[in-house]
Amino acid sequence: MNKHKMVNNNANSNLYDINNIEYFKKQYQEKYFKRKRLVKFRLFLLILLVLLVIYLISPLSKINSITIVGNQRFTKDEILNKISLHEKSFTFIHPQFLIKMQLKNSDYYSSINVTKSWLGDVKITIKEYRLLFYDIDQQKQYTFYDEKGNKFILKGNILKKYQGNYPQLVSKINDELKEKLINTLGELDESVVSLMSEIIYTPKQYDKEFFKIIMNGSKQIYLYSSLNYLVKVGSNYHNFAANTQYQCSKIEFIDNSNKAIVTKC
Repeated sequence: MNKHKMVNNNANSNLYDINNIEYFKKQYQEKYFKRKRLVKFRLFLLILLVLLVIYLISPLSKINSITIVGNQRFTKDEILNKISLHEKSFTFIHPQFLIKMQLKNSDYYSSINVTKSWLGDVKITIKEYRLLFYDIDQQKQYTFYDEKGNKFILKGNILKKYQGNYPQLVSKINDELKEKLINTLGELDESVVSLMSEIIYTPKQYDKEFFKIIMNGSKQIYLYSSLNYLVKVGSNYHNFAANTQYQCSKIEFIDNSNKAIVTKC
């Protein structure tokens, strides 16, 4: 009986030793694979870091060239300074969508398109809001207004470029009326606005938003209209000017007839 018990004890002891060996073997394997995975991960990070360093010092990480198309009033440097974009800047901190968003925030452009190649070539195509008119203050500063109401004080060669192509607001008017004038002229075709020479505020007792506009062209034409009707009469201006038989004509929109009349000056 004792002998049988000893045999069982030895068997149980051997079984315990085998289980113990398997357990430690399994633990060792798990630690081995963990260390192996850690080594591989560290190697991967090292390779990634080396590649990142190589990329950062290579020309591919920089903006190689910047081309701007459609700018007229703003120079390339003025546009780039506003959005902090320059050649040799890191290209990854200036993604395409961010450049476009920054340009939109400036509120000077009616349309914006940005393309960017993997070689770091950036092309920005913009369309500026068109200028409508200008006025001159007591300090002889020429302030131009665009269709969004932005103001630009132009000087030197750029002033000479624009001065003869846009009408001058001769009269002094308040900001509210000036905003209405901007909105109205913004609805007119550019070909009509470009023919305007002078805009003169001539309020009537029955209409405090009445203007006289002197037009350029082969004939001398004066356009009289309230702001409420200026878009309607201005949209048909080319027909009126072409059909008038007078060398000096007055075109005036009549409130209650929905028609313009053309008379001799």
